[in-house]
Amino acid sequence: MTTPAPEVESEKLPSLWYVGIGLEIFSSMCGTAGKIFVRLSSLQKHKHPLLSKCLFRVGLFTNTVVGPLIDVSAYSFAPQSLVAPFGGLDVVWNALLAPFILEEKLTRHRAVGSLLVMLGSIGSACFGNQEDPLYTIEYIEATLFNERVLIYFIVFLLWYFFNQFFLMTWPMGSLIKGLSYGWTAGSLAGNMWCTKLAIELVQTSIIQEDPEPWKTWIPYAALLGAAFFAVVNAFFLTRGLQHYEAFFMITTVEGSMILSASLSGAIVLRDVYTLPAWRISLYSLSVLVVILGMIVVFRGEASSKSSLLSGSASIAAVDQPKAVEKAHGIPPSPQGSYGRPQQSPGVPPSPTTSVTSLDGCRLRAISSEDIENGVIVITTHGQAQPTIEESDEVEECIKLDHPPPKKSKSDAKTDQTPLTEAQGLINTVTYTDSGLIQL
Repeated sequence: MTTPAPEVESEKLPSLWYVGIGLEIFSSMCGTAGKIFVRLSSLQKHKHPLLSKCLFRVGLFTNTVVGPLIDVSAYSFAPQSLVAPFGGLDVVWNALLAPFILEEKLTRHRAVGSLLVMLGSIGSACFGNQEDPLYTIEYIEATLFNERVLIYFIVFLLWYFFNQFFLMTWPMGSLIKGLSYGWTAGSLAGNMWCTKLAIELVQTSIIQEDPEPWKTWIPYAALLGAAFFAVVNAFFLTRGLQHYEAFFMITTVEGSMILSASLSGAIVLRDVYTLPAWRISLYSLSVLVVILGMIVVFRGEASSKSSLLSGSASIAAVDQPKAVEKAHGIPPSPQGSYGRPQQSPGVPPSPTTSVTSLDGCRLRAISSEDIENGVIVITTHGQAQPTIEESDEVEECIKLDHPPPKKSKSDAKTDQTPLTEAQGLINTVTYTDSGLIQL
């Protein structure tokens, strides 16, 4: 195996590893801001559609361009296994900001889980490798063209296909599908070894004043791989944030990203190859602490009122006093038509509900604010078909307990039929043949 000469390794900048960590901390702040913007855009899409589009684009740009550029700079100063765990600070920044910006509750489980993630990230950085080899073409070939890397690729592909063709087939709003979005996005994001190889080859060319590495296929394959992981990761991350709470999704993504980055750094790039056994053990223990933090958060999500397992979709805000105040006079709760007790007149409907009702009619979780400002589904047929498919653009929908007596058949959004006085705050609706009504 060809390895860099010791005197060449000393020409690297191991003493500047703290610069890489500082850049990664700043990158995590930008990443948190981008994810919160994407989540906020989903919450504002009906009430402020123009603002929603702007927030979505800014958030997506921050996650796919700004964050990766800062990551590239961070990876040029320190090994992947040292830098990557600090990406987990996304969870901490989100725990501090989401309650104020998105009005998401910071529960005890979330606070404890965030603390464990932070401690594990710091520990993995302290006990991980703080020195880089000189990445020449010879060293990269000797490192990558190995059976262990082939086995890693095969296992990773099986993991990806398991998520894509099994876990993601669960209904939208389910805990399993939300976890799968986060695991897939995080696993892809953690494969930063392509980015690491590309930036190190640039540095090697500058240090040695040698353009020869760029006459081979390796640097271009590394750049292509880096772009692939960044784009595909952004797709799953954005999809998840559009349907699940930011804290839940960010925690899942960052936890799996740290694990993926640690494994790929150790297996593909052999970051821990030169470390003594006790440091490898403590580094592994630190990564396990991060995973424990993820488990704490998951258990908290599963047992809280906003839990996906308790029956309310994660995209709906459970604690919305303002929405409840607006709900007076709105038609009976969507919990009423299928065997659940209907509420008394004048009592606000439940802020959220998510059930699979009789006759195959699926009701999505919806808040009273969604009823006022969003798009709902109405049908006058006795045997109702599923109200809406996952592939449709409308995500929040409801089948009214008592639809209006008449419905005009028109695709144009010009016919408007007033609702009865008993239906309170909702005055007019526009019907279409599809059964959708725009409030």
